[in-house]
Amino acid sequence: MTNIQRKALDRRLYEEAVDVFTAEGGRVQPSAPREEPMPSPRLPEHPLPLVVKQRNFAAPTAAERELMAALDIHFGAGGFEFESYRYDRLPDAVLYARLASRRRDANGEHRS
Repeated sequence: MTNIQRKALDRRLYEEAVDVFTAEGGRVQPSAPREEPMPSPRLPEHPLPLVVKQRNFAAPTAAERELMAALDIHFGAGGFEFESYRYDRLPDAVLYARLASRRRDANGEHRS
């Protein structure tokens, strides 16, 4: 049944029900006027600025730099980077680098 057929059937069934109701002495009340839709909340004209906290990372120690070099992790102003990912903490970058290395080894892939 198409949408048009369903609408026609619904309309016909509604009209039949009204006819039966009024034939038995009932009165159909006019439908109440629709309420105005609630207005959407107004946004401020000057939105508040986003607060971006500047983090100062301590430079990695010599041992950490050696580990980073082995795993191809780089240190920059934004934190620690491995491939296209940025991490705030070195342990997170190391865990992901090791996971990626295990996945490559399991798939027999070689990193270029």
